[in-house]
Amino acid sequence: MAKYITFKLIEEKPKTKVYGVFMKTQNFCLGKIKWYAQWHRYAFFPVSDTIYENICLRDIAEFIEKLMKERKK
Repeated sequence: MAKYITFKLIEEKPKTKVYGVFMKTQNFCLGKIKWYAQWHRYAFFPVSDTIYENICLRDIAEFIEKLMKERKK
């Protein structure tokens, strides 16, 4: 479970999903995790001028890894 951020499903497409990445302490969207066709995988698209430290980056990476595992099933 992420320490400082939360992931919320914001759109369900036919083959993929889009998740918003929000701060837990405020309802501020830091960016989106969505399918990036050029790489054939999910990627994080941050909002401009947002800053991340190692814990949040690790949580985002782990969430993306989880999405990729679910997609391969």
